[in-house]
Amino acid sequence: MGRQRYSDQEQQFYKNYLNSGKWKATKARRIAKAGGTCEFVTTHMVAGVGEQPMRCTRTRYLCVHHNTYERLGNELDKDLDVYCWF
Repeated sequence: MGRQRYSDQEQQFYKNYLNSGKWKATKARRIAKAGGTCEFVTTHMVAGVGEQPMRCTRTRYLCVHHNTYERLGNELDKDLDVYCWF
């Protein structure tokens, strides 16, 4: 079974929301909470230590992504991730 397609009405609501002042404020607040930096974390090898987490340090081209749509319009910080275009 494939992914459920959203109705035209749902897609229009989402598009309108992403263009709203409320979303723009939420997005700016979430980027600020991330310290204005991408939150992507990967691992790299450190001699004598092993794998260590390494957070991306990019501060440009940041995007805020929903990891759940359960509270769309009333998102909690944990519902949103900040990533760069890499």
